[in-house]
Amino acid sequence: MQQDLLGREPFVTLLDNIITQKVNSHEGFSFAIDGKWGCGKSWIIKELEKKLEPRYFVVHYNCWENEYYEEPLVAILSVIIDKLNQLQKALPDNNKKSTVKTALTFLTKVISIIIKNKTGIDFDDIVESGKEAIANDKEPDISKDFDKNQPLKKALEIVRDNLLKIKLEFGGVIFIVDELDRCLPEYAIKVMQRLHHICYDNVSDTYVFVQLAAIN
Repeated sequence: MQQDLLGREPFVTLLDNIITQKVNSHEGFSFAIDGKWGCGKSWIIKELEKKLEPRYFVVHYNCWENEYYEEPLVAILSVIIDKLNQLQKALPDNNKKSTVKTALTFLTKVISIIIKNKTGIDFDDIVESGKEAIANDKEPDISKDFDKNQPLKKALEIVRDNLLKIKLEFGGVIFIVDELDRCLPEYAIKVMQRLHHICYDNVSDTYVFVQLAAIN
């Protein structure tokens, strides 16, 4: 760990304990580190991630670095895909490798469809991609009745379903969002909306993943 001149290690340990307690209780939730720009939120996040990553599936999303994406969901999925690619190369466990491979196949196709359809998402294409991606599992995740008038909402729901499989294999899914206060407010809000719809299940009225945002 870098030298902790400001004595922030107890705060990092506290955050680790809170997240671990929630994950062990099979709960998701959303909370924030609130502080002025430059006060050290990013340092805390980096040290926290070092504690969490050996145990869980941790996605670090830097909002400011990805602000050039008009649709934040493309950036979010890109970061998740990068993380899955890293894991696929390093994982010795075959079950986890299979789950990661399925998620990679599906999410990569979803992101290509979103990019291709700049004015909207062709949900029929997404459904077919999902069926192909889970063919080996024979699971009926995608064989639902969809409201084609709300394709983005449904795409987000299917992304969440894939991440729930990751959660089962890795014990927990943690989204850590940094540099929100360096973005335009309108874009930051849009990012949080997308993450909320991924992390929150309206049917059960609960968060299914842990979401931590560094904000001002």
